[in-house]
Amino acid sequence: LSPCCIKLSKMSRRRVVAEDGKWYIPPSQRSDGTWRPAVQVKPGYIPSEELPKYVCKGRREADERSRYPVGLPDELKSTNSKPMNTQRQSLASIMEKIEKQKFNSGVSEMPLPPSPKTEDLDAMKKKLKNLRKKLRDVHALERKIQSGELTKIEKTQKQKLEMRSTFEDQIKQLERDIGGLSIKQSL
Repeated sequence: LSPCCIKLSKMSRRRVVAEDGKWYIPPSQRSDGTWRPAVQVKPGYIPSEELPKYVCKGRREADERSRYPVGLPDELKSTNSKPMNTQRQSLASIMEKIEKQKFNSGVSEMPLPPSPKTEDLDAMKKKLKNLRKKLRDVHALERKIQSGELTKIEKTQKQKLEMRSTFEDQIKQLERDIGGLSIKQSL
């Protein structure tokens, strides 16, 4: 083999051109300690173990997105081609920049979610609807007993009949609470 060596890339080993014009990859030691034999190759060939691994488009995009914290404005994202460890900033300093930018540009915050009173009102209305349904079931059960359709009352039916007064009291209480809340809401 001639001393003419050509370095093709960072990843690949040196190529040697012999006197007969053929290209060879000289023997070298692998990372596990074993030796690769000298291999005759075509010009421009890169062995499979030296090829960079294929990274799909989605993975590249995900890696690109993960370099910066979520929600970081595009203006603050660095377009320099410096190594990552020199570009990396602490999260606190990035958040300070974002806060300053919001303060300077006068960006208004998102509207507040509905007040908990309206959520309570909705929950109370839902509970009231359920209690009224249970009370209707109790009335239907009483009618069936009075008409003679039901002669044998099961344990669960008996429990429903006993709960009638409780349902009525809860309905009255909820109607009072909802009435008070709806008046406050309208003010």
